[in-house]
Amino acid sequence: MARQFEIISKLSGSNGFCCWLFVVALLLQLLFVTTAAVDPLLTLLVLSIPESKLINEAKELYFMIREDKKFPSLSAFNVFLESLNSLRHYKLTLEVFDDVVSWGIRVDRFSYGKAIQSAVKLGDLGKALELLNCMRKDKLSLNEFVYNVVMGGLCKERRVGEARKLFDEMLERRVAPSKVTYNILMDGYCEKGKFEEAFKLRENMKSDNVEPNIVTFNTLLSGLCKLGKMEEPDCVVEGLWICT
Repeated sequence: MARQFEIISKLSGSNGFCCWLFVVALLLQLLFVTTAAVDPLLTLLVLSIPESKLINEAKELYFMIREDKKFPSLSAFNVFLESLNSLRHYKLTLEVFDDVVSWGIRVDRFSYGKAIQSAVKLGDLGKALELLNCMRKDKLSLNEFVYNVVMGGLCKERRVGEARKLFDEMLERRVAPSKVTYNILMDGYCEKGKFEEAFKLRENMKSDNVEPNIVTFNTLLSGLCKLGKMEEPDCVVEGLWICT
């Protein structure tokens, strides 16, 4: 218990009000016997991470409280994942995510999105694709963010064929691809030397009323350079009917 107060003091820092919130939450936890899975102290803990940035202390306290099979609220849990991810603690993001899921707690699309993003950042596409399949099994709708993250990881490893399958799945599920989506796949095709496929995507952008941007222009121009077709840059500029 003394260790919990010590960590709480560090997390709250000079913010006296925050410290009192922690103390009140801890007293409620100690004085009232409850079987509720959502723990007020743990919820306050995860909400304090963005300001404290004391990840090691937060991790220790998180798992100390978790030993009593207590969990933060889903919204607080998502804040926790977002904070860990933004601070580039990708392994810990996955560790916390897997811990909660292992207890049968149902997470949402946002939770999965942050876990998938962390897996891709770690270069673990196997884990990312596994989580993607879990989302499908849990009947959670995949959004543009999730598709873009996984497609980006696949293209980075030159697995553009698999990325294209996800792109086609997006269209089948009526998830509208953005210019970011198109740029990711175009870059993947250009890296593989499949410039014609990249140019076809540019035409798809036009038919879908998705305006290209400077990234689109640079991607296609870079593809032409790699293929030694520098005599054709005008067609890129002409094809990018709007490039601002």
